[in-house]
Parts: sequence; structure tokens; C-alpha cells
Amino acid sequence: MIPVLSPEQSNNWDRLAVSAGVELATLMENAGRAVAVVLADRYPHLLRSGVLVAAGPGNNGGDGWVVARALHHAEIPVWVASSGPGSEPRERVAKLARAEGVREVGPDGPWPSIGLAIDALLGTGASGAPRAAVAALVARLVDLDVPILAIDGPTGVDLLTGAVHGVTRADLTVTFG
Repeated sequence: MIPVLSPEQSNNWDRLAVSAGVELATLMENAGRAVAVVLADRYPHLLRSGVLVAAGPGNNGGDGWVVARALHHAEIPVWVASSGPGSEPRERVAKLARAEGVREVGPDGPWPSIGLAIDALLGTGASGAPRAAVAALVARLVDLDVPILAIDGPTGVDLLTGAVHGVTRADLTVTFG
């Protein structure tokens, strides 16, 4: 078994880094780029078919926007389905991704044909069942017939207790710490 940080430990590491002067956007950049590297290593054959990133309102969603931007720069077809407006740090990285040409699709509209999906909806701070727009996006994600990579953990899984809230699925999870 690979030991992992608890949600509290992970959030404390982020707070310590920020209190030491590391920008939250830098943490998101590092996490997002690391996920892009994992995707290139694990799923090179699927990337060219396109990637859909489901991005939530918080830092996990920000990580997803960074992944989308990194894939876009690597000329991988990528789209983001957003749960709606988010936190200020997440909005900052989303704005940058949009400015650099990352495409968005509506959470309720038609989605493109893809080879891979990324669950960047909720991260280590989440508890309980996903709600509203996030719940709708995770329901659509799990119905896709493609592998799903989850950032931090599959949305709907309590990362402290392991309790599952609703329908969730991930073929691979990438976490940090």
C-alpha cells in the first residue's frame, strides 16, 4: 500500500507553502502540469482522441484548468466543462487558459468525442455528497465510456473516511503531498 496524506494534512501542506510565500497559483500550476505528465506517460494513445476536463469551483478545478492549458500547449484536443464560477484563484487560472485558447463546452450541452476524461471537480476539502452543478457533471462523467483520471480523488468519495456519496468512478487517481 502507498501511504497518502489525509485531507487535513494535504490542506496543511498547502497552507504552509502559501504562508512561506508560495503563491496558490504556483501550487495549481505544479499540480496541473504533474497531472499532464502522468497522462502523457499512462495514456499517450488516448490523448490524441481528445480530453474532457470537468472543472469544479475550487482549487481542484484550478488544477484541471492548468491540465487543460498544458495539454492545449502540447496540441492535444482538450475541452473544459465547468461547474460554473469559482474561487478567485481558480478563476485566475481559468482566465489564463481561456486567453490561450482552451475551449469550453457547456455542462449540459453536447460533449465532443474524446478518449479520456479528467475529474477535477472536488478535491481534498470536499465532504458529503456532491451538490448541484458538480453532481450533474459527475453523473455525466461516469456515464462516459472512457477512462477517467481523478485529481486528488474521485468526486463523491470522502477522502478522509472512504465513504462513497453517489455515483463515482476513476480509473486512475493522482494526488499530491
